Amino acid sequence: MMITIPLLLMLGIFNIGKNLEAAHPIDGIWHVSGTEPTQEIADCKLIDLITNDSNFSIQQSGKFIYLRFEQESIPLLKGELSGVQLALTNHTLKLSGTINIDSIPNRMQAEIFFSDCQQAYQFAAEKNELSVSLSESE
Repeated sequence: MMITIPLLLMLGIFNIGKNLEAAHPIDGIWHVSGTEPTQEIADCKLIDLITNDSNFSIQQSGKFIYLRFEQESIPLLKGELSGVQLALTNHTLKLSGTINIDSIPNRMQAEIFFSDCQQAYQFAAEKNELSVSLSESE
């Protein structure tokens, strides 16, 4: 009896854990390639954050992700990665997107909502694989 109960508990824990999956690693530097914003979006205060030739970085801890734009004055966006879907927010921005984990380097299709705009801005981004290799070599 003293061996049976711990053994059953261990089997139960293993059974629960067999369905767990690690989040796909998406941390690193991402390069934006967007389209020209419409006039309505171009008037948004923060549109310069996410135009062509801009970058942002993602830090990741499991399913939790943190996104920072090149401009340090913009607060960090916090959110989660669920499978290939990501959702991040702060008090002025909301970003949602889909990661293509099958492409090398990884690619993202996303849209960002600014608090002062009615329309979302859609963009694509590509992970800079060099940034990952540098961080992994440290």
